[in-house]
Amino acid sequence: GIYNRTRRPLNTFINQLFIDHLKKLLVSTRPIVLTSAGVVNTNGNNAVFSGPISGVNTLSTFTKTGLGDLTLTGTNAFTGDITISAGTLTGNSGSLSGAPNIHDNGGLIFDQVSNGTTSSKIDGTGFVTKTGAGTLTLTATSPYSGNTTVSQGILILDGSLPNSNVTVDAGATLEGNGSMKSLDLEGTIAPGHSIGT
Repeated sequence: GIYNRTRRPLNTFINQLFIDHLKKLLVSTRPIVLTSAGVVNTNGNNAVFSGPISGVNTLSTFTKTGLGDLTLTGTNAFTGDITISAGTLTGNSGSLSGAPNIHDNGGLIFDQVSNGTTSSKIDGTGFVTKTGAGTLTLTATSPYSGNTTVSQGILILDGSLPNSNVTVDAGATLEGNGSMKSLDLEGTIAPGHSIGT
C-alpha cells in the first residue's frame, strides 16, 4: 500500500509517501496537500495520481524518489520546485505547470495529449521525453544535460537547451526559435513556427 512516515494509511496531508513493494501499480484519485517538502518513493513500482496536488504555502516542494514511474494527471496548484531523484516522473503542462524549477536527475516525460506551455526551468542530469499527439512549448533556458527526445506530436522550443542533445523521432516535429546543443533528426523540423518541410 501507500503510507505516510508513521505507516498509517495515506490521508490528505503528506510529508513522505512510500509505495510498498507488493503494490506494482497504485492508482489514487485523492487530493493531496503538501505540508512542506512532500516526498514520494515509488520503490521500483509505478503509480498514478489523478487528484489535484496543492501546497499549504509557497515553500511546498515535491520530490520523486525510487525506481519506477510516477504519473501526475491532475491540475496541480503547488508552486514549489519539483525534484526527480530517481526513476521517472510523467506529467503534462497542466500537472507540472506550477513549478518554477524542475530538478531532473532521473527522467521527465511530458505526455501531452492537448496543447500546452511550460515556463519551468529544467536542470540536472536526467533526460526529457515528449510523448502524446499534442503540442508542448518550452520557453525557459533549461541547462539539463540529459538527452531530449521528441517521440510524438510537436515540441516548440522557444527557449534554450544548451547542454542537451535533441532527437526528433519519425512522425514527430520540432518547431520554434530556440537553440540546443545538437540535433538528430528523423522526423520534421520547422524553424520558427512555420509548417515545416
